[in-house]
Amino acid sequence: MKRVFFYSIALFLLTCFFYSCTISHTAVISNNPVGSKMISRDYTNWDSKQGATYQQLMSGAKITKIGIAEYKSLNYLFFTRNTITITGE
Repeated sequence: MKRVFFYSIALFLLTCFFYSCTISHTAVISNNPVGSKMISRDYTNWDSKQGATYQQLMSGAKITKIGIAEYKSLNYLFFTRNTITITGE
């Protein structure tokens, strides 16, 4: 009985580990050059301050013209990690 319980828990943990999905999207916002300044913001679904706007990230890195914006989402069973990256001048 203990062996069946152990194998059930192990199978559940392996399923949770391999059950993931990654979504990535890179967008060239304008004809601006890529630039030398870059800022990135990571957040999870359990962060108290979720999300970030492009405007907040631009003001934090003092970027005036966006060249490339990238969004990446990594999803596990109950956990989501999002990353927003902006590159520009």
